[in-house]
Amino acid sequence: MLIAQWSCQSDARDSSRIPPALTAEIRTSWEKDALESLSNLIRRKIDLDVNYYKRAKIYFNNEQYELAIEDINNSIQLKDNISDYYLLRARINRELNKLDNALEDAQRAEGLQQDSPDLYILLADILQEKKQFQEARRYLNISMQMAPHEGYAYHVKGALQSNMADTLASIESYRKALELNPRMIRSYQQLGRIYTRMGDVSNALAVNNLALSRFPKNAELHLVRGDIYQRAYKQDSALISYQNALELDPSLLESHMKRGNIYLKWRSFYAALKSFESVLRYQTDYPEINYLIGFCLEKLGNKEKALEFYTLETQHDPNNQLAIAGVYRVQSQLQRAAQFNPNIYRTKPVPTTPQTRAPMLDTSRVKVNTIQPRSTIQMGNDSTRRKVIIK
Repeated sequence: MLIAQWSCQSDARDSSRIPPALTAEIRTSWEKDALESLSNLIRRKIDLDVNYYKRAKIYFNNEQYELAIEDINNSIQLKDNISDYYLLRARINRELNKLDNALEDAQRAEGLQQDSPDLYILLADILQEKKQFQEARRYLNISMQMAPHEGYAYHVKGALQSNMADTLASIESYRKALELNPRMIRSYQQLGRIYTRMGDVSNALAVNNLALSRFPKNAELHLVRGDIYQRAYKQDSALISYQNALELDPSLLESHMKRGNIYLKWRSFYAALKSFESVLRYQTDYPEINYLIGFCLEKLGNKEKALEFYTLETQHDPNNQLAIAGVYRVQSQLQRAAQFNPNIYRTKPVPTTPQTRAPMLDTSRVKVNTIQPRSTIQMGNDSTRRKVIIK
């Protein structure tokens, strides 16, 4: 017993004991306790800016970005000269795909003397998304010198290589990123898309299955899965994946569009119309959306409404030849229909009174000929006929 006590004390003194592994249950419990404690301190108005920042970090790690951005905004309002605050807000805006805001916050953090590999990797990532590849490569080189085993850096490296059409090198970089950080969700997405473009459906599905096992509630992964099935010509499975993505994120416009295109191939014009109308509800200037809605309406027989959407598309894009052809096609159809019955397409009905009722038949085109009397045949008299008297 004494030997055991001494052994434990010796380990404690030289810090040689290995701490227990942080399981998911332990981590969840710890985060719950931390959130309750931080919320209590915020209610009591103790160190508000610091506690808002700490709570925002927990929300960010749990992918609760809307809650995180709210807390970090509060921190910056209370104290606007802390570089860590701007760096965290830049990372949140990057995840929300607000690239301009993210770049502004990252540059502000750099101006406040922030010198960390996280900042330089983030700047490289934002700049490569904005197609500023030379500047992105400069920041990436600095970050990899400071942190050569950072998974995020390899993800950015893979993105740069993919933009430079070095596909094989980008695959290796994305794989390295996932090896160093298995929770790099964008690496799963990009790697799946690369395999899909290459036609390697088996590897694409393997990467996607691994990603969904870690992030089952991520809509983008279901969208990528739908693209993989489309590449494999499995339209039914692709449609299910797109619908799963929309159940998780109804604002995912790409999924609405691809679902609508599948319905178009199946000539299910009403279902396609509903998908395209959902896109228009979120973004009125989405490319070719007015043309697609007009095409569906034309196929469903609503010619006048289709003409409105075709015309609207030509106003947005005067070079859209399909929309221009749609305008002429529908106009000619309406004109031909009006020639047979001009009253059908009048905007206002013809007023009628009890005394003068509208004619039921258009008699202006009927030619009436009067009936001529039948002619008689003049037989004439036979002069050779003689009267014979019989006695």
